[in-house]
Amino acid sequence: MGLKKERIDRKILDLCRHVQELDVRDEYGPDLEEFKKSIEKKPSGPAAGGATATDKPNK
Repeated sequence: MGLKKERIDRKILDLCRHVQELDVRDEYGPDLEEFKKSIEKKPSGPAAGGATATDKPNK
C-alpha cells in the first residue's frame, strides 16, 4: 500500500510542477504552493493514520 501512496504523491507533485509552468500560475500560484506544502508534509504509509479507500467505517 505504501508504494501506491508514494506513486500518487509523486504524481500529484508532478502535476503541481506542470501547473507552475502554465500561465495559470499567476492566478493560482499561492494556492498551488500551499497545496504542495501540505502534500509534502504528509507522512506516507499506514503510520500516517489516515483513512484509505479500502477502509470501512465501524458499525
